[in-house]
Amino acid sequence: MRAHLQARFGGLSIIQWHRMPFRERVADRLADLMFDADDILDMLKGDVAAHDLRWLEPNIRQVYENVNTLMKSLCD
Repeated sequence: MRAHLQARFGGLSIIQWHRMPFRERVADRLADLMFDADDILDMLKGDVAAHDLRWLEPNIRQVYENVNTLMKSLCD
């Protein structure tokens, strides 16, 4: 469980992570969303078994683009 939490918080303890500025924590979570959306797109593209879920691709791509826009706004 502890290893899972440290992986979730980028190797930081949950206390260290909560001490980070709020804006940085939000950006960190948004980055996770972008990474996960990109990972799903790669899975859909590269897995033969994904043929029945390919209809998700435009929605997942839109999630990625929306989060990317949020990240740009947050980091400017």
